[in-house]
Amino acid sequence: MSSIYTSNVQLGSLPSAGTIYVMGVQLGTRPTGSEKDSGAITVTAEAGMTVSGLTVGKYYSIEATGGYWTNGTGDSLYTFAVSNDGGSTWSDSMGWTSQFGGLFATDNPDWSTSCIAVDEYRAQMGWPATTTSIKIRVADSAGDFADNGGSLSWSLREGLGIFTDSVRLN
Repeated sequence: MSSIYTSNVQLGSLPSAGTIYVMGVQLGTRPTGSEKDSGAITVTAEAGMTVSGLTVGKYYSIEATGGYWTNGTGDSLYTFAVSNDGGSTWSDSMGWTSQFGGLFATDNPDWSTSCIAVDEYRAQMGWPATTTSIKIRVADSAGDFADNGGSLSWSLREGLGIFTDSVRLN
């Protein structure tokens, strides 16, 4: 699944009724399950951080929290990438970047079921666990992690509450 959307949305252009899409991404609701785990992403760690304790067959969601992180060119980013094969392959970006005039990426991997915007900058990805752990890192290019700065964290929840409700204007 691969999509990228511009983040230039003006509130005045939203419809007076109907489903709201922010930056081209449908807003949903967070899973009803409580936070299972959370942690900080070391923004200079190309190998990423391990998120463990998953039960195969259960549904989970992970989202970026805090932030922003910076790359070597001075861009502000809230993007993250994930791997379910120990870091051999990584997803594309999920979240907001100031690059290219401001973009919100929802490039979740094929093994996930969804990626939504939880706010203006941060994304949440949902998936059924096929492994007992995944890895998460900031979404930078291979070999470019050493000059990163700032911070980004993650929050893991059990269940998929996303897309169960749409935000409506009345």
